[in-house]
Amino acid sequence: MPAKTSRGFTLIELLVVVLMIGILAGFAVPYYLKTVEISKANSGAALANMVATANRMYAADNGIHLSGALTSACSGTSADCSTSGAHNACDLIYCGYLSQQDWDTNPYSAEAVDNASCGASCPNGSYVACTTRQGAASASYSGWGYAVDATGSTYACGGAELPADMTSVAQVAGVAGGNPNGSATGGLNGGPINNTPPGSSMGHGGTGNN
Repeated sequence: MPAKTSRGFTLIELLVVVLMIGILAGFAVPYYLKTVEISKANSGAALANMVATANRMYAADNGIHLSGALTSACSGTSADCSTSGAHNACDLIYCGYLSQQDWDTNPYSAEAVDNASCGASCPNGSYVACTTRQGAASASYSGWGYAVDATGSTYACGGAELPADMTSVAQVAGVAGGNPNGSATGGLNGGPINNTPPGSSMGHGGTGNN
């Protein structure tokens, strides 16, 4: 009785399998990368609200908003927390409005702002805090950022996605140069994605300072 011989795959069959894997990867990898970026963006929006809350509380106590980048160099406690002398964003940490963290390794850089614009990501408007994507990011996400104004309204800038916990809030017209027709599910260049009543002394729930 002749021995059975096993039939291997033909070259065409192998090419078809490789092609199918490539097609599936072409769909899966961008979706995975976007999911990762949205997760980082949620943290960036929460960080912007946390810094804004601290800056607004500082202004309520001292009559001025602070400005400047928050970096890991903002360490120590040697600061004059009175209204005299020169002040910068590091005073939010020195004076107990923010806790120290490893700001430099965060996916989003943080900055306190004294009612001004937020650089290239949010060039229009008047804000008290900004976060901008930093570190390794593809061109589609490198310009993402978030800004919070003195009333507590949060703005997604540079085409950033809206955080899931903020999409239920009704959209209103964007700042000058923004998109007044932004949806609650897509990116928005300069449109508010969360609001608190004007004059409120606190930021959004879950993002307050220590």
